[in-house]
Amino acid sequence: MGKMATKMEHLRLNFLLLSLALLTAVPTQAQIPGLKSYRLLRDGNRALKEAQPMKADSAFSLYLKSDPNNPYAQMGLGNALYQQSKPDSARYWFEKAADSFNNPEHKSIAHHNLGNTFMKSEKWADAAQQYKQALKLQPDSEKSRYNLQYALKKLKLQQQHLS
Repeated sequence: MGKMATKMEHLRLNFLLLSLALLTAVPTQAQIPGLKSYRLLRDGNRALKEAQPMKADSAFSLYLKSDPNNPYAQMGLGNALYQQSKPDSARYWFEKAADSFNNPEHKSIAHHNLGNTFMKSEKWADAAQQYKQALKLQPDSEKSRYNLQYALKKLKLQQQHLS
């Protein structure tokens, strides 16, 4: 039994050492691939809610360096730029998001936001076109319907002044 006990003790020691090695090899949260990137999305969204568009701009821009085709980050950056009164730059990111989203509701929101950038630039016909596209994708959107009516009214006034 002496040999058997020694062998069992040796196996226990190896198991203990292997377990210890595995425990120290488990990555911490900061090392999990992609986790830092998702934190950037969360930080960007939080900054938007707290009306800190420059902070949001930075977070979404950093995220897009690692995942340039993520429509949520594209939309977030568009929102950050829009809040900074940069409608032309925001428009670029909203267009990318509209092209990238597969979900009709999200795609509709991207088109609505595109319409808002055109409204801010007083490009009424372009704004109306985007709101129409948003309504095709999400017919129950009262915001898009209201903004479409407003854009059409402004377009009509613009055309009357040109006549």
